[in-house]
Amino acid sequence: MTSAEGYKVFDSKSSLGKLLFLTVMAIALCSFTPLTFLAPVPIAIAFLLYGRLTAVGMGAVSLGIIWIVTTYLKVPTFVGVLYIMSFLYALLISEVIYRDVNPSRGLLASGAGLFAVSMAILGLLNFSKPMMVRQELTTMVTKSFGELKEQNKTALNSGTEEAREMKTLLDNPEKAVADLYNNTPAIIFVGVFLGIWLSFFVTLRNARIWRYKVYYQFGLKDLLQFKVPEYLVWLLIVGLGLFLGADYGLGSMAEVAGTNLLGCLAILYFFQGFGIYNDFLSFIRTGGILRVILTTFTVIFAWKMLVVIGVFDLWFNFRKFFKKQNGEGDKI
Repeated sequence: MTSAEGYKVFDSKSSLGKLLFLTVMAIALCSFTPLTFLAPVPIAIAFLLYGRLTAVGMGAVSLGIIWIVTTYLKVPTFVGVLYIMSFLYALLISEVIYRDVNPSRGLLASGAGLFAVSMAILGLLNFSKPMMVRQELTTMVTKSFGELKEQNKTALNSGTEEAREMKTLLDNPEKAVADLYNNTPAIIFVGVFLGIWLSFFVTLRNARIWRYKVYYQFGLKDLLQFKVPEYLVWLLIVGLGLFLGADYGLGSMAEVAGTNLLGCLAILYFFQGFGIYNDFLSFIRTGGILRVILTTFTVIFAWKMLVVIGVFDLWFNFRKFFKKQNGEGDKI
């Protein structure tokens, strides 16, 4: 479709009230941790409805409000940090749409760029203040473990095997800090790509809100057709070799490197496996609440299966076993 008229939902003149609503929604989502991953969506919609300049101005005003609130009302400062991250995600997503780039290509490019910047900042911090990152992790983990022990005192003293294992873990925060520190690259990579993918998913899912302002030839089905570049299979082989070779003379650093490499690739193959699973649900004509339940259950409890499906799709091309179903690729 070359004209966006068919997608028109709101009046062509966007109102100030809608912009304020999107702003408040973004700040509220940043304040409510379980739904923080949705915070970039209203900001991205603001970029698309009101343009880059207005959205940047909205972001600056919002940060000013957050700074005042966190300074004088003792609100946790993480709200401001989350808002900045959400703003960056929204900026990347809106640029992919403005430039009419395939969402799969946009995801890889924007995710890789943001990951590189994040690692550069982390590297500079480690270089200038070598112990700062580790000390911050130690403080955060120790405080969290202390709160968990206090909140679950009765359960931890129940004497069950699960309670003993949990107590051993909580009594040894140093090990948890070491694991987090060693796996920081993978954690950042997964956080960056998962955050962009989820926000992009919801933004495209609600494309009818903004398509009358910005023409974008791609849709949600194109994001769900995400395919990991075939050459990355060599990195997968290297990662497995390093991880398994740690027990055969390569040493502990090889295991750390292999774990990080496999963790980074796992999220990409998860996206590919999720798209295949979505096509499978369309193939068996599953819809409505049942589809939502199956998708939620699979993502939470069987995400490793989706990663495996994504990996083996390199050789089997699972989609060739599914019949094409017009218009059902966008279902979820």
